[in-house]
Amino acid sequence: MSYESSAVVASGVFDLALALFHATFWRLFRWPQSLGSLGHINRNILYILNLAVAALFTLMGALLITYRSDVATTSLGAALLWGLSLFWLARAALQPQMFGLKKPLSVVLFGVFLLGSILHGWAAL
Repeated sequence: MSYESSAVVASGVFDLALALFHATFWRLFRWPQSLGSLGHINRNILYILNLAVAALFTLMGALLITYRSDVATTSLGAALLWGLSLFWLARAALQPQMFGLKKPLSVVLFGVFLLGSILHGWAAL
């Protein structure tokens, strides 16, 4: 496997890991109990959005791993990777605004999202 393909695979593994992380949200954040005060529609919108994000991360991870050489050698692949890099950079930028950086977990997540941006950008080069 080439250096370029390895970077693409690393980005795909990152996306799959974040999909798995999203799959834990219901239990991790005790959503059935903690979201009980939301109305039926808003609660279900949140559930659907989380499932959709997890599915999208799974799709991106699977595509990056399965089609690593195509992603690593085409302009479409580079555009996809740059787009994902910007997505993760935007997610990192939102972390301090939405959650602050006073708690260790928030700092860790900020770093994880920055790592995602760097991985995808590195793979795009």
